[in-house]
Amino acid sequence: SCQGPIVFLDKTCIHQEDLNIQRRSIEKLGAFLCHSETMVICYTDIYLTKLWTVYEVASFLSLYPIQHMKVIPTVVPLLLFIGLVLLYLFGLVSLIINCFVGFYYTEHCLAPFAWYAFAIVCRRSAR
Repeated sequence: SCQGPIVFLDKTCIHQEDLNIQRRSIEKLGAFLCHSETMVICYTDIYLTKLWTVYEVASFLSLYPIQHMKVIPTVVPLLLFIGLVLLYLFGLVSLIINCFVGFYYTEHCLAPFAWYAFAIVCRRSAR
C-alpha cells in the first residue's frame, strides 16, 4: 500500500506527441480524477488551449466543488523569487551604508523604496 500523497502530473503522465497513446490516456483521466481530492493547476496562457485540459478541468469540477481546485499562475514563483532578491539587496545596501557611513536607520529610509520597486515588478507582471 502507498503512504502519503500520490501525484498525477498530466504533463508527464499523458503522452505529448503520440496521439494514439495520448487518446488512451485521456480516456482514463476520469479514473484518476475520481481518486483525487485536490487539483492544482499551474496556469499559463496556453493551459486552456488544449481540449484535454479543458476536459480535465470540467471533469474535476463535475465531481468536486471549486474549493478543491487550486489555480497557481506561473508568475507567482517568479514574483516570490524577485521579492527575495530585492529583500537580499535591501539588506546588503543597508549593511554597506551602516558599516561605511555609520547611519543606523537605513532600514527605515530605504524600506519604502524597496516596497515601491517590488510593487512595480508585481504590477508589470500582472499585465
